[in-house]
Amino acid sequence: MKREIEFRGKRKDNGEWVYGGVSFAKDGAVFIVNTVKVQLGHMIYTQEVIPETVGQYTGHKDKNGTKIFEDDILKGIANKGAETYNSILFKVYVGVDGAFRVAQKYLNQDKWKKSFINKTVNSLVSEKTKHYYFVEVIGNIHEGNIKNKEENNEK
Repeated sequence: MKREIEFRGKRKDNGEWVYGGVSFAKDGAVFIVNTVKVQLGHMIYTQEVIPETVGQYTGHKDKNGTKIFEDDILKGIANKGAETYNSILFKVYVGVDGAFRVAQKYLNQDKWKKSFINKTVNSLVSEKTKHYYFVEVIGNIHEGNIKNKEENNEK
């Protein structure tokens, strides 16, 4: 089984997101590493990122084809038989077992509940499970505009 390994982080110099491999320096600095094909082979370049913003790609995409990363906030529409719920948010994190898991909250709540402690990102987005969710990435915990996006998506 082959799985795409990718990380992202916010650049330290300008706050833009960059994607690639991750490298840690002895002094604590963290870099996103990429290669570019040039005439004589490949050139490696690194960009220093804010360490706490580094997150790994989960291997899953949302309903729009957007990659889901660690620390993303997902808006979910639950499909539970005849009932649907339009106001569930999920936060992606790495559990103690190393699996990508989700905490949930409903719009207009302040706290995240890990009542979904046994819910992995895979079971959240897989149509093979009994209760799955149509999720879309609406931001991540490192962006300050999540509250506004929550309110705008509450229709």
